[in-house]
Amino acid sequence: MNKTGKDSLKYPRTVVACSNSNSKTVMLMTAVVLIKDQCKRTIPCRVLLNCGSQVNFICKTLADRLKFEKQAVYVPIAGIGGAKACAKEKLVVKVESRLSDFTTCIECLVVPKITGPIPSAKIDISSWPMDVNLPMADPKFNIPSDIDMLIGASQFLRLLKTGRMQLKNNLPELQETHFGWVVAGDFDGAITSQQCLVSTTDSISDILRQFWELEEIAESATLSFEQDECEKIFQSSHARDVTGRYMMHLLLHMVQSSILVASCLMVQFD
Repeated sequence: MNKTGKDSLKYPRTVVACSNSNSKTVMLMTAVVLIKDQCKRTIPCRVLLNCGSQVNFICKTLADRLKFEKQAVYVPIAGIGGAKACAKEKLVVKVESRLSDFTTCIECLVVPKITGPIPSAKIDISSWPMDVNLPMADPKFNIPSDIDMLIGASQFLRLLKTGRMQLKNNLPELQETHFGWVVAGDFDGAITSQQCLVSTTDSISDILRQFWELEEIAESATLSFEQDECEKIFQSSHARDVTGRYMMHLLLHMVQSSILVASCLMVQFD
């Protein structure tokens, strides 16, 4: 198992961003691929292709299902509005295409959840001039479904092939990949809720600075008159007897002419 400090240094400050505009619906590139678990059983996996990410992610549910050994890491991730998360495990998986013999190994950070369903609402594609025989990377790209893995820039360009199609001027484009044809781009249609994925990984120096800030001893606050008098009485009166027990005056809070008065009762503490 690798040391967390060394592993976390491998991940630079990272920004991942995908969003749709307020006036159009934006299609994000999704694909269904195959992954084999430790027992060589094939598991379908829905992935999001995102060239804006410097790291890859896999959801914990799928990572646990694969039953492969995970490695410990420490990668803090900050999101929109300063929301904090932390990836503490990573996993290397072998991804296979459903439509060809293409395979690739991907190192992923394990996170509880990558994003919400994509797309956020069902999209009517009945009027789109699409070839029904076209091998789509995600046959149900227009139906909301969960994302199991995010593949970032480290693999993105290697997945692309030369084919590209423009359906219409006001419709998304089709891009050929080793996983099949993916849909990407905006179009005029029903407005769905925005999808925005943003994560940043803090540098080691930032983590250490925050740690030492938490460990610093706060400066002593200015004592009030009563607190100062209590401190003086304690310092001048407490003692230990022959058995090692502490003895001190029991202070009673009585105000007389603005002067704090201490009783002469003695108490002992084991």
